Amino acid sequence: MKKNIWIIGASSGIGMELAKIYISQGHNVAISARTNHLLENLANENSEFFKNILPLALDVRNQTDVDVALKKIIEKWQKIDLLIYASGIYDPEKIRNLDIQYSKEVIDINLTSIFNFLLPVVGEMKKNQSGQIALIASVAGYRGLPNSGAYGASKAAIINLCESLYVQMRPFNISVSVVNPGFVKSKLTDKNDFKMPFIIEADKAAKIIVEGLNKKKFEIHFPPIFSLILKILQIIPNSWFLRVSSKMIK
Repeated sequence: MKKNIWIIGASSGIGMELAKIYISQGHNVAISARTNHLLENLANENSEFFKNILPLALDVRNQTDVDVALKKIIEKWQKIDLLIYASGIYDPEKIRNLDIQYSKEVIDINLTSIFNFLLPVVGEMKKNQSGQIALIASVAGYRGLPNSGAYGASKAAIINLCESLYVQMRPFNISVSVVNPGFVKSKLTDKNDFKMPFIIEADKAAKIIVEGLNKKKFEIHFPPIFSLILKILQIIPNSWFLRVSSKMIK
């Protein structure tokens, strides 16, 4: 069945690969990011499905941008079946140096701006008594890792938010999923100056996510061995964890 899907952060990385998959499957896909020409490039690359693609450039921090984009989607397709928030920023050097302005920007883009989409889209989904919401977090949100700072905090908050939303949305037949990837090859992880264990390509990550969303899993985490190791760190005593994490600093 054809779905109406809105992907935020579709100009690169996981967001772009998710858009490619859903477009190739014949779904209606609205793609959003700040960079309009990248969205247009994505649409042109999939020209055989052009009528099913709606590029909507916006700044996730701007509520007016979001409201205008949502109105265009509803006018064109009447409803939204799936919202995916994949927008995010990460700069390891600024995190290590505790850049205050950057830290505020990370929280704003990675976390706070989710609500600009969440509240109005949930309103639309409630009207239809159906829908699906997926927020991209990270295994970095499982515990406070060294040099993770505001990034890890934003991802931990997203996990917490999804746990809360899952229960709240069930009465309206709206499913909620949190996606916790490990290292995924992208322009963000290209900034890291250390060896990243179990790193995978963005297209492979997108396939795993699509499969999980089709099954309406609450948590989609990968790669399995890496995420399992970090899940174990979640349950060990703080004294043990802090001893282990202190050895992670370069």
